[in-house]
Amino acid sequence: MAARNRLRIVAGEWGGRRLPFPDARDLRPTAERVRETLFNWLRAEVAGARCLDLFAGSGALGLEAASRGAREVVCVERSRRVADVLRENVERLGGGGCVSVTVADARRYLQGPALPFDLVFLDPPFSSSIIDPVCAGLEA
Repeated sequence: MAARNRLRIVAGEWGGRRLPFPDARDLRPTAERVRETLFNWLRAEVAGARCLDLFAGSGALGLEAASRGAREVVCVERSRRVADVLRENVERLGGGGCVSVTVADARRYLQGPALPFDLVFLDPPFSSSIIDPVCAGLEA
């Protein structure tokens, strides 16, 4: 993995930790400043929450939520190779007790059993037109 393919957990238990992510088409972690702002807004909602990171990729959003006290984080990533690196990062952080990684397409995942989540993170690839059907699947 190239040296530039690293993300930094902004705050919480794992704050400051740097993690690798693979080169993959359309994979780009949510920017650090965006995550910092987002999680500052969600501060009161994250602690103890059950979270779904539906287009997990590098795991930036899900791992940030876990670092900031989410009770459970389910990361869904369609690429097995990217999901394997995400699993390695979860192990590296010692987050296996609260973070799980599932290899699945977002729409197929949502067709499975309806599970309750307190927070859902949706950050699909830029080139994707999947957001509308995924939101409809979440609503259903």
